[in-house]
Amino acid sequence: MTHAPKGLATVALLKTRLDEGHDHLGLFEPLILDALLNLTTQDFVAADIKALLNERSGVLLPTGAIQTLLGRCKRQGLLQRAGGRYFRTSQAVLDPGIDAARGAIQKQQAALGREFAVYAAAAGIELDSAEAALEALATFVSDNKVHLILNEAVPDSPLERSSLRRKLTRVIARFITDCCLRSPELRTALQALTEGILLHDTLLLSDIPKAAERFQNLLVVFDTPVLFSAIDLHGVANGIAAKEGLALLREAGARTVAFDRTVAEMRKILSVYEGYLRTTEGRLNLRPTPLAHHALTARLSPADFREISATLEKRLAKVGVSIQAVPPHNRNYTLNENALAQCLADPDRPDTEVARVRHDVDSIAGVLTLRAGRTATSIERSRAILCTSSGRVVRNVQQWFFAEGEQGVPPIVHQAALTSIAWLKKPAAAPNLKMHELAALCAAAMRPTRATWAKFVDALRRLRTEGNITDDETAAIVASELTEPLLARLDDDFEPDSDSIGEAIERVREGYRRESSVAAEEAVRRAQAEAGLAQRAATEAIARSSQIRNTIEARIVRSSRRAAKVLFAVLLFVTVLAAFLSIPGVFEGVGGVGQWIARAILILAAFLGVYTAVRGTSLDDLRARTEEWFARRIRNRWLPESELVRPAERSLPEGGPSDVSRVGSAPDDRPESTA
Repeated sequence: MTHAPKGLATVALLKTRLDEGHDHLGLFEPLILDALLNLTTQDFVAADIKALLNERSGVLLPTGAIQTLLGRCKRQGLLQRAGGRYFRTSQAVLDPGIDAARGAIQKQQAALGREFAVYAAAAGIELDSAEAALEALATFVSDNKVHLILNEAVPDSPLERSSLRRKLTRVIARFITDCCLRSPELRTALQALTEGILLHDTLLLSDIPKAAERFQNLLVVFDTPVLFSAIDLHGVANGIAAKEGLALLREAGARTVAFDRTVAEMRKILSVYEGYLRTTEGRLNLRPTPLAHHALTARLSPADFREISATLEKRLAKVGVSIQAVPPHNRNYTLNENALAQCLADPDRPDTEVARVRHDVDSIAGVLTLRAGRTATSIERSRAILCTSSGRVVRNVQQWFFAEGEQGVPPIVHQAALTSIAWLKKPAAAPNLKMHELAALCAAAMRPTRATWAKFVDALRRLRTEGNITDDETAAIVASELTEPLLARLDDDFEPDSDSIGEAIERVREGYRRESSVAAEEAVRRAQAEAGLAQRAATEAIARSSQIRNTIEARIVRSSRRAAKVLFAVLLFVTVLAAFLSIPGVFEGVGGVGQWIARAILILAAFLGVYTAVRGTSLDDLRARTEEWFARRIRNRWLPESELVRPAERSLPEGGPSDVSRVGSAPDDRPESTA
């Protein structure tokens, strides 16, 4: 396929046809019908249609696919075939309206190209025209798309896969991230272009109708990097794309699992990162991988990694991945494992016994054992397959598989290829998958190269050794979200040196200081606001306490008054009764038990008289003192002074309410800048 505007509009038209519900062969029918309408002869061969199709649509279809499509036209009565040639019949060919539909799409794509041309100019890249800008976007999409049939090396880095200049590649990645994903119009145009290019790849399939066939109980075994992405340890973009891909595979009939040895390998990696994150030097020793990037920018701690490791099975189950033991080893099915280990070993360190190599060999052996020697002619019927995101591992395993004399589908597939195959089966099940995968590619493309990162780490170590920056500043600079974009811009056009990296570090420090200052000011404002709330709460607590105390006090007074009145009434009754008994003849007239009661009343009255005479008080004074005594006893029992006052005192800072306004304003209360 050419990247001329006509060809790009044509592939975007395929996406429109897919949205309308046509099958995979039906996507290309209008292109064939358009060629038949513009054919000047009544008889022709497939090669004639191929040339005319390329001229009118800008796409170059394989001869086999054209013959399949012409066969469909023959069944519709539009063509006849004899002697290897096709002949037009009298049945009229309906105009599919290719030119009009393609014209509308070209306008949409031209707007996308103009927007990118303006964006690139602001970044210091001059493009000749909107068409050239659109061609650059299409090239980026094509270069970073893993083909359905992998017969060549696929570099893991988007920068290595791209045929464009490094700076242009990164500018495209930033444009997609900053503009296309945030603009509905630009996103729609880019999505149609991206998915159209992928749909064009269906023509590479040996049997196009199989593109819609569901997976036949396919067991997809995922490798460590894919699983880390699925549980959100490779960044947000990778996480969204991986989870959507898993869901799409299950929707297409696949089972998504992980071998228990892969889970064990994940735990070992998490343990290594836990150790690295304990110290500043450990953070500097981290390789610039997606996991390290996420750990640093998300500021994960060793405790976070311990928690992730402890809940690994639960996290995998949440995204639909079940754990399965590696099947028992069977040499009748696993081919030459020593040769496989040599293919997977690092060329710079050809050790076939390292943990990574042994894990990959065991995983491939497990998949081959599950296949039990059966040869699969398609992924849909391959029974089991290992899915990874490493293009190098995929290519090495495929080469080893065919070198062993095997045929059919290899035991491994690239994650992007498998999700593309699943997406072709049911695009509506994951309408945003391809854009999310593109967003993940852009995030990877915008990171600095390993060489630049190594120079950056060396510069940080030197500054730390010389005492120019502290350990906290070093940790903050490594984790800063400003670091990677600045370093990436440095190596867009040239290899960065010590001075340029030093300038980048200083810019990050300045940005970090500004962030710390803003954070400190925000912390002070928050502390002052919290102090104000505390003061109001304390004042309200005191007011409520006083109100409660006054209510209780009023009840105490009423209760004491009633008790004193009762006692006064009793004493008054005793006094009156004693006066009555003192009348001559009354006491003698009381007999039996009544006399004893009368004596007790007279004695009590006498005691009361003596008491009042000695104390110089009256019965009314005694009532007042009794009321006061009752009130004091009730207060001591039910209203202790300490319990009433202490809660309010604890609500206030030392010094009382007047000191609340000063909380957070003193220099010693300002939060320090930390990592």
